[in-house]
Amino acid sequence: MTSVDSSSNESGAGFDTSIFHKATISYEYLHTNSTTHEFVYGAIAELVDNSRDAMANNLHIDFGKLG
Repeated sequence: MTSVDSSSNESGAGFDTSIFHKATISYEYLHTNSTTHEFVYGAIAELVDNSRDAMANNLHIDFGKLG
């Protein structure tokens, strides 16, 4: 499960995230996008890059066993 906290960015201009606690990405979503990322590390790199583009202060990636 992956979550991104974008409650404030480096410029100090935050936006209200009270409408959602966190964004999540399921295994099925990652599996569906496996055609665009050959390895799981590419998908993780994409998440990190996207969080930087969004100027997020925090990116939390939790790993666990499925099933």
